[in-house]
Amino acid sequence: MDPAQKEIAKKALKALNSRTELVARHLEPLLSHSMSEVYTKLPVNERAQFQVLISYAINSLFYTYLRTQGHNPQEHQVMKEIERVMSYVDKIKRVEGRGPKASMKIDKGAAARFIKAALVNDPEESKENLKRKIDSTDQEEPAKNDSEKNKKKKKENELLEEGEVKGATSRSKRNRMDPFQGYQN
Repeated sequence: MDPAQKEIAKKALKALNSRTELVARHLEPLLSHSMSEVYTKLPVNERAQFQVLISYAINSLFYTYLRTQGHNPQEHQVMKEIERVMSYVDKIKRVEGRGPKASMKIDKGAAARFIKAALVNDPEESKENLKRKIDSTDQEEPAKNDSEKNKKKKKENELLEEGEVKGATSRSKRNRMDPFQGYQN
């Protein structure tokens, strides 16, 4: 080995050593007591996380072992097991609300059926209604411009409010209510 490769190997070994010490410090509270004692003290969601963590750790260590022995772990059953454990991790995240949010999906077929049902109850009836609408628009005089239409609608609304138009269905306004009625200061 040349000196540059030795230096790289020393740095990698030093980094590995510091990381294993960090892992040991994190695991020390778990390893200082028996597993059953630690497990029984955990709430239900943390028990599930604990089980998944242990299963993932064991499978990951075996995956690493296979790689160090020169085997391809991608072709081994351990990959299926790791994928299964990861599916449980995703389930736990979803239950806790930390996973990806479900997006709103539109059922296009159902939407089309709703619209069709709302617009057309009876095909023969809808044809007659359409003919009546076409005939009534042909008989009316077209308004000269949009401002004239708006003035006409405004005038009709005023007359409806005053009750001066005969045969017109009046649009009754709701009585105003006090939102604080019944509450004392």
